[in-house]
Amino acid sequence: AFERALKHVEMYIERHPDSQYSREQRARLQARTMEPQELLEDMEGLVEFGEEIPGHLLPQYIENLYRTGASQRARAYLEPRIEQLDARVATRTAWVCYHLQAYDLACRLFLQIFEANRGQPKFLSALEAAAKRCDCLADLLPFYERAAADDPRFFGRIRGLRRRIDAP
Repeated sequence: AFERALKHVEMYIERHPDSQYSREQRARLQARTMEPQELLEDMEGLVEFGEEIPGHLLPQYIENLYRTGASQRARAYLEPRIEQLDARVATRTAWVCYHLQAYDLACRLFLQIFEANRGQPKFLSALEAAAKRCDCLADLLPFYERAAADDPRFFGRIRGLRRRIDAP
């Protein structure tokens, strides 16, 4: 499926060579079709030369590190950069971390992008699940309380969170 999508993106780029988004999509699809170790070697080469891993490739890089047993390298690379990630990269990386069960990283990333995603029930459910698994449900309360000022649906979530926090 990724190969077919890559073929279509290549055809689009031939007609629209100035499309930055399409070039990023091509790089993401190429990363998905590479062997994990091959991608890691390419990305590690960038890091060795003092380059940052491009944002559009960061989620795949983190996923490959986890899948090849290098979770500590993933954490060491990602943790100091979390607050500098743009919303799109942070969102994709948060979901990768969530699916890989790196719940503490997922929770931090989800909180980083909370405002942009607070209206999405799937996002809120994943945020709460990640926060519960890394024992930081109380960290959600300030975010929910600010959100409740203009979205009354958060009052119910606040009550539910408080019950879960107070439960033995």
